[in-house]
Amino acid sequence: MRVASLRHALTNNALLVRRLRFAALNLAALLLVIALVIIPFISHIASEYDEISASAEQLVRLQALVRPGGVAREISGQLDGTFFASSEERLASADLHATLKAFSQERGLQLLGLRSVTPRQPIASRVIAVGVELEGSPGGLRDTLQRIEAARPMLVVTALVLRPSSAGDNVPLRAEFTIQGALQPLPTRAAGLEQGP
Repeated sequence: MRVASLRHALTNNALLVRRLRFAALNLAALLLVIALVIIPFISHIASEYDEISASAEQLVRLQALVRPGGVAREISGQLDGTFFASSEERLASADLHATLKAFSQERGLQLLGLRSVTPRQPIASRVIAVGVELEGSPGGLRDTLQRIEAARPMLVVTALVLRPSSAGDNVPLRAEFTIQGALQPLPTRAAGLEQGP
């Protein structure tokens, strides 16, 4: 009887080992299917989703271009005030000189010099450039430069040199800089023909 119970226990253990092997093999096969099929499939779907999203955004931008007056109206609204109102260089230069004098006076800076210059690297096809020399506190100079860059028509500081006006601490700074502003482009013959009489 002991032999029979021992045989029965060994058979049960062998059956348990076979079942455990079967479960382990099935689990390994399942993990292999997940690693080789499901994960790459999900990755492919995610990349396709990203491409579809990018295409949808591009489609929206293209539809805005096709819509009559959509982007053209937005661009012209953004360009308002970018150029000087006068197409004549002398008038625009006088306007820029007056603007720069007003900016320096608002911040309590001493205007040492203001002259028209020829730009080394023009920012547009038609520009006016002014060389400015100011002296004053660092905060006043900073505020004036920020005001110049935020001004309309758009002004660009293309050269800047800062140095103390004399030796010592808490002395005013002297700033020498060049400012450029763009003039309206001259109408081309093709643009004149498109507008008609």
